[in-house]
Amino acid sequence: MGKLAYQIEVLTPVHVGNGRQIHPSEYVLNSRAGKIVRVDLDSLFQDRGFPIARYINAIRQPGFYLGSEFGNASVRHPLYQFASGGNDSELSRHLRRPAGALLEHIKDGGKPYLPGSSLKGAIRSMLLRYLLVSDRNKAEYEERINTSIRAGRRIRREFLSTEAENLVLGKTNSSLLRALQVSDSSTIEPSQLELGCAKVLSLTQDGYAWKDLGNRRNLDDFAEATPIFFESLPVGTVLSGSLKINDDLLSGYCAEQLSYRPEGIQAMKQLFSVCNQGSAELLQREAAFFEAIGLKSCLKATANLMSVVQSCQENQMVFPLAWGTGYNAKANGWVIDSDLMNMIRRDFNLGREGFEFPKSRKVLFSQGEPANLVGWVRLSIV
Repeated sequence: MGKLAYQIEVLTPVHVGNGRQIHPSEYVLNSRAGKIVRVDLDSLFQDRGFPIARYINAIRQPGFYLGSEFGNASVRHPLYQFASGGNDSELSRHLRRPAGALLEHIKDGGKPYLPGSSLKGAIRSMLLRYLLVSDRNKAEYEERINTSIRAGRRIRREFLSTEAENLVLGKTNSSLLRALQVSDSSTIEPSQLELGCAKVLSLTQDGYAWKDLGNRRNLDDFAEATPIFFESLPVGTVLSGSLKINDDLLSGYCAEQLSYRPEGIQAMKQLFSVCNQGSAELLQREAAFFEAIGLKSCLKATANLMSVVQSCQENQMVFPLAWGTGYNAKANGWVIDSDLMNMIRRDFNLGREGFEFPKSRKVLFSQGEPANLVGWVRLSIV
C-alpha cells in the first residue's frame, strides 16, 4: 500500500499538550466577544503608554490576572485569540486561582496540529488490544507481566508492560509498527482553537462525586468541582496528512526476518476494522460506566460516538486520542485476566480497593453543564 492521504475530523474536543500552561498573567478573558486573548507580552511592554512600573508591582501580588488592571491595553496586543466555547463564566471564577491556567496545545510555528506520533500511539493501543485476543499472545503477555511482578524487580508502573508488549508487537527495531507510517497533520490557525473545560468525576460508595483537585475531596455539586481548562481543536475541525502501510515489510523475506507473526500481519492489513472494533468495545464499556451512575449527557455522548463507529466505511476508523481519554483508551488492563490485574493494582497501589479501575473519568463541560467526552476523532483515507 503506497502513501495515502488522510483527513481527520474532530468528533469531540481534542487536546495534545506541549507541556506548558498559559497563566492568567498571559491572557485576557474578553467576555463580551466570547474570546480568550493570548497577549503578546513583548509587544505590550514596548507600548510607550503601558505603565510598566505599575505592572511590575501588580504581578508580584498573589492571584495576579492581566485583565484586571491592564485589560484594555492588553487586548490591543494579541498574539492570537480564540473562542471561549461557552466557558466564560466558569473561567471568570478562576482567573485568580491556580485552576485559571490553560493547558497549551502543541503548535508548529505557532499553529496547532496533531503529531503523527500521537496518532500512531493511539492506533498502536488499538492494535495491541486486538492482538491480545489471540490465546498465545495473551498468555505470553500475561506471563511476562506475572514474572516481572513475582521476581520483585523494581519497575516503574508506566514501564511494567513494556517487555510484555515487546513480545506481542516486537522490540523497536523489529516492531510491527515499523510497517505503519503516519505523518504529522496539517496545521490550523490558532484563532480556530476553542477553550475546553473538563472536570473529574469519581465513583464513591454512594454513586459518584466530582473532584476538588486542590483539596482532594469529593463534592456532590459539579459547579464547585475544579475545572481543567485547555486549548482544544473544536468539534468539526478537519486536518489532513499522509499514512502508509508498508506491504513489503509485511510479506516474504522481510516479515520473516522481522519475526512478524501471522496474526500481527493480518491485523495490520485490516487496521481500520481493528481500530473500529476496539473503539466499539471501549465505548460499550464507557456506556456501561455512565449508565450505572446515571450520567445521561455522557451516556448520550457514547451513543453518538458509537453511531459514528457503526457507520464507518472501509476507509474510515474512529479512535480516542491524547489527553483526557483515560486509562482504558491507552492501556489494556480491561483485556487481561482479572486476577492478574488485581495483583498489579495491589503491587502498584492503583485505585481504591473495592472499586472498579479506573473509577474516575474526565468529563467535558459546556455552559456549566456536563456535556461530552474528550479526544475522539475519525480518520478517513481520501
